[in-house]
Amino acid sequence: MSCHQGHIKYWNSDKGYGFIAREHDEDVFVHISQLTPGVQPQVGLQITFGLKQDHKGRWQAQQVHNLHEPALAAPAASRPSSPLQRLWRVVLLVAALLLASFILVKSITPFYALNTQNSPATSLLKPGSPHAGNTQLQDTLRLILQGGPYPYSQDNSTFRNRENLLPPASTGYYREYTVKTPGARDRAARRVVTGGNPPEVWYYTEDHYRSFVRLDVRP
Repeated sequence: MSCHQGHIKYWNSDKGYGFIAREHDEDVFVHISQLTPGVQPQVGLQITFGLKQDHKGRWQAQQVHNLHEPALAAPAASRPSSPLQRLWRVVLLVAALLLASFILVKSITPFYALNTQNSPATSLLKPGSPHAGNTQLQDTLRLILQGGPYPYSQDNSTFRNRENLLPPASTGYYREYTVKTPGARDRAARRVVTGGNPPEVWYYTEDHYRSFVRLDVRP
C-alpha cells in the first residue's frame, strides 16, 4: 500500500468521519475506524495514510498516522510453539471436551435413565397387575413418585373428571400425567390419573378418559 500525505480538512465528531485534503488531488473520505492509536482527529492535522477503493470504486483513507509521529511497528511474529506447549494445548482441549460431555450427560440422565429401570425387579406394579409390562407406564409412575421432571407442560395439571368415570372428589384432588406412546408425535391418548397428594389412588386410561383401570402401585 503506497503512502500519501495530507491534512484533515473536515471532521464530524458526532458521526465519526471526515475528509482529508491532498495537494494537487481530490479530497479523500476517512472513517474513524481507520485512525491509528494516538491520532486525535482535528481540522489541520498533518497525516499520512494509505488508499483503498470501496465497492463503488471510491477512494478511502486507510491506516491513518500522525505525520510527526512514527507509525507503530508491526508486531513481531510469535515464536513457534514448542512440542511441550502443543502437547499441553491438546491436553487442555481434551479435558474441556470431557468436562462438557460430563455436564451434558448429567443434565439428561434423570430423564433418560428411566429406560434402564424397566426390569421386573423394579416394577412399580404388583405381579399380575394389568399393564405391568408397559414400560412407558412404569416410566411415568416413577416420574410421579419422584416429583418430575415431566416431559410435557400439561403433566401434573388438574384432572376435572368431566366424564364422571372416577369417584366424585373436590377440584384439585385428581392430577393427570402423560404416558408416552411409541412412535407418536404428540401426547397421544394414554394417561395416568392420580388422586390425593401424595397419591393414594392411581388410574390408567389408554383411550383418553373413555375408560379407566385402577392400578395397584407400590412405591
